[in-house]
Amino acid sequence: MSDLLDLAIKAHGGLERWNKVKSVRVAAAITGAIWFVKSKGDALKDVIMTIATKKEHLVTDFVGQDKRSIFEPARIVVEKMDGTLIEARDNPEKSFEGQQRSTPWADIHVAYFCGEALWTYLNTPFLYAHEGFATEEVSSIQVQGETWRRLKVTFL
Repeated sequence: MSDLLDLAIKAHGGLERWNKVKSVRVAAAITGAIWFVKSKGDALKDVIMTIATKKEHLVTDFVGQDKRSIFEPARIVVEKMDGTLIEARDNPEKSFEGQQRSTPWADIHVAYFCGEALWTYLNTPFLYAHEGFATEEVSSIQVQGETWRRLKVTFL
């Protein structure tokens, strides 16, 4: 582990503490132009996400919409809050094949994209301390008079 990764992990409470955590729950509002381009507007304007820290798994509760999505890399499930199945898809990444920037998304696409991205975001920097990742500090850059240290992460 690089000194910079070690510094980031310590700043986030430390690896020993993180290893005791099984899940993290986050209330979020995820908005922006891309959601309108994909015909999903404010679909993620009010969500509660629960991520597992030991495996790639994320549950998104869509507040006020009576639905949730369950993300795992090989399967997406969209269901009502009582567990009634709305839609499910195995190998959901395949559903993006042939899409263009303006191609509208279904709920499955939103669930997959959100699950993949947010699981990673919310497990960082701890994720990069796992076996299978190599990290090294690369040259720093200057941004508006501040020095920014940078970390190169390689998945082995």
